[in-house]
Amino acid sequence: MKVFSMFSGIGGFELGIKNTIPNAEFIGYSEIDKYATQIYERNFKGVKNYGDATKINERELPDFDLLVGGFPCQAFSIAGKRLGFKETRGTLFFDIARILSHKKPKHFILENVRGLFSHDSGRTFQTILRVLSDIGYMVQWELLNSKNFGVPQNRERIYLVGYLGGRGGEKIFPLGQITKEDNRENRPKDKMKITILENLKGKGGHECHNVHSDKGIAPTVRQNHGKITMIKTSPKLKELTNDMPQAYRVYDQSGISTTIKSVGGGVGAKTGLYNVGARFKNGEVVLSDTSTCLDANYYKGFDNMGQRTGATKVKVREATKKGYAIAQEGDSINLSVPSSKTRRGRVGRGIAQTLDTGMQQHTLQNSKIRRLTPVECERLQGFPDGWTEGLSDTQRYKCLGNAVTTNVVSEVIRSIYL
Repeated sequence: MKVFSMFSGIGGFELGIKNTIPNAEFIGYSEIDKYATQIYERNFKGVKNYGDATKINERELPDFDLLVGGFPCQAFSIAGKRLGFKETRGTLFFDIARILSHKKPKHFILENVRGLFSHDSGRTFQTILRVLSDIGYMVQWELLNSKNFGVPQNRERIYLVGYLGGRGGEKIFPLGQITKEDNRENRPKDKMKITILENLKGKGGHECHNVHSDKGIAPTVRQNHGKITMIKTSPKLKELTNDMPQAYRVYDQSGISTTIKSVGGGVGAKTGLYNVGARFKNGEVVLSDTSTCLDANYYKGFDNMGQRTGATKVKVREATKKGYAIAQEGDSINLSVPSSKTRRGRVGRGIAQTLDTGMQQHTLQNSKIRRLTPVECERLQGFPDGWTEGLSDTQRYKCLGNAVTTNVVSEVIRSIYL
């Protein structure tokens, strides 16, 4: 398979393709950024750079089977002015169309930001689809999030896949991930009915006696429905808690706990959920008679020995009714435009937010907020450690913020060719 790449950056499309089809041949690429070109040439030796996309003579290009490209997104991104085709960078799509029209490769894969869907009330996206259709391509598209493809980064991007009419036509999307859009579109029109296979107590009685089919939807689990909650009580805990009814209950792992409430506190009078004390002894887990209350307002986790870790928490200002979000160890914190009165969603719960060229992604570690390192950003985009080595950190962040997530590319390629 021969591939031509446009707006290639540091070779994210190429790496994603190589990871899936090792014998793929890259016959050329187009990139004008000198720093990105430096990284590309080091990792993909001998591939010709055709430079400025607007100056490529399509008649001089060799034949190829697949065109890939993440055409500049600044004209459509919510982070920019969203001028679309009115901005020079927005019109670069038509250079892709020009080359597709002349070379007619079997397939193409294009990537852009989510804002392309809504730009100019959807007319921009419709124009793109119409142009591609006029050239002779059948087009499929999907909004894909990098977090669903093996990297902890919340990065939504539109992927468009085109194939010449009569040369394919198989469904490419969705790629084994579940999105809100999928849930809405694929939701059964008729409600799934619960099938009761057997009632252990005979006719009537409580729901807890019914055995349900795994093809239906189970009823809500409730602690006090029936008499099989299997609650074990400890006289010692009863004594320690001054006979507070809820506080001294220890729930067996084969039973059902009470509802966890976000306003829980105290010694368990509100939450009813406990972490049973445990110790490792001679390679085995030994349970103790005491337990600690797990409540949702504590903001401190447990280690593998069942003890509180005392994890740090910080408040991060954002434009919500509450006015801030809580960040804990391992969360990401977006500090771009710190004085903004409209920015929200600054804290990622154990996941990085979308990497951008300014690299304002931070994390909380050892009670301190620090910026993500270039190597961490390489991993979040699916690149090997050191892929962008040799550039300044500023340029590394810029190149990685502009790159495509290689894991997503690999899955799209696999869906088309394998």
